Amino acid sequence: MTGSTSVVFKRCIAAFIVCCAVIGVAGCNPQEALEKMAPRDDDAAARRFFDQISRKEFDAIEAQAAEELRTPQFRAALEQTYNELPKTEPKKVSLIGYGVFSNQSGTMQKFDYEVDYGSQWDLRQVVFKKTDSGLKVAGFHTWHANKSLIESNRFNLENKGATQWIALVFLVFNPLFIITSLIFCARTKGLRRKWAWLIFVALGITCVTVNWSTGEWMFQLVQFQLLGAGAFQASAITPFIVKVGLPVGATWFWWKRHKLKAIDQSQAAPNAG
Repeated sequence: MTGSTSVVFKRCIAAFIVCCAVIGVAGCNPQEALEKMAPRDDDAAARRFFDQISRKEFDAIEAQAAEELRTPQFRAALEQTYNELPKTEPKKVSLIGYGVFSNQSGTMQKFDYEVDYGSQWDLRQVVFKKTDSGLKVAGFHTWHANKSLIESNRFNLENKGATQWIALVFLVFNPLFIITSLIFCARTKGLRRKWAWLIFVALGITCVTVNWSTGEWMFQLVQFQLLGAGAFQASAITPFIVKVGLPVGATWFWWKRHKLKAIDQSQAAPNAG
């Protein structure tokens, strides 16, 4: 193996490592990211709010509520929620959503949870209003589900169809192929407008978006995808989305490179004679 080939080989290996890192970052756990982002004290206050409902501590809750929320309807909503809650301890309470927003009432914080009772799952949301005296409850909602949305949308390889497997192959292959092509493109002599070629090679053209949970897919003709592939999950309860494009630029480059090499060989032949 020559020195030049050895360098290229090492760079290809480095490109493969980078590719794996990119895919790994895309598939990181959004729930863990939320837990790091949400203020711990406020998260604890949100969890405590629902614990107080389960213990029927309505007076304490109303004392922590925003003044405009202290109505007979609010007390009725608390009682209804208490009656609908399972009377067993949950196995797990997972933070699945957090956000800060502003409206006419002021600055709000929103916390969303999935509560696992084993045979039943609850989705809960509480909204706090920030005041000078601390957080005040500005609203809450609860929903019931017959399966865990976190588990339903978790990335796994079980029971996947042809669409998901094809998308996964391109998710791995495209970045590796394009990064390798970029390395060779940068080293190819005689390639005019190399900066334009590098941009062209780096992008996947068109886009197929695949819902990893359901296998549903959508095609977009006018779309550019960096490195020809990407994957993300907006939240712990939303599907893992895979996006892949056609590596037209990278494929075209190899045809162009072959043509340039053929020209160099034809020019070298008379000189050798």
